[in-house]
Amino acid sequence: MDRHVSDRSINRLSRRTALATSLGGLAVAGLARGMNAAGQATPVATPVMTDDASYLFVQAGFTSGSLADNGDGTYQLTLLNAPAQTVYFSDRPERLVGTTPTERFLAEMGFDSGDPPNAALVIQGDAGQTDIIVFELTAPVYDADVASLTYTAVLLEGFDQLVETGVGFVEEPLTVDSLPEEFGESSLFIDNSPWDPR
Repeated sequence: MDRHVSDRSINRLSRRTALATSLGGLAVAGLARGMNAAGQATPVATPVMTDDASYLFVQAGFTSGSLADNGDGTYQLTLLNAPAQTVYFSDRPERLVGTTPTERFLAEMGFDSGDPPNAALVIQGDAGQTDIIVFELTAPVYDADVASLTYTAVLLEGFDQLVETGVGFVEEPLTVDSLPEEFGESSLFIDNSPWDPR
């Protein structure tokens, strides 16, 4: 079955999410992986803030994961070695960067099924290759004792490259016919939000 994302969903996929996905998020993923390994984080922020600031969130350092079809149009996304801290950063001119506890992020960000955030899962493959899967995420569950994180995910498909606007993906996101049941190292980029994580 060929499923296409609605205009509403395409519009909600922010420019920063597309950009971060197309770059593979290597720099931010490396930063978050280091903070996860250390078990703590040192936030850095600039003092300027406006009411228009919005944030992109990154969860990185997952060592493996799985994707199970729930049979109702949703998937169970399970990620292992989940970070205790979620990285955030804002766009210009503020350029705020820091971390917030993952438990707080999941509780306060809002994963409402009526307006769920978009996310790009970037899976690291062999020889620096990456696969990208774009979802809407709801119902997060974080288990700090075993460092696992699960989401209910709806696959988004049918993205135009939008070459004329400069927004799009360097790599085509995976479709329903090419989704992996299991995968290795990965990072999750979650769409922008006006929620202030500081």
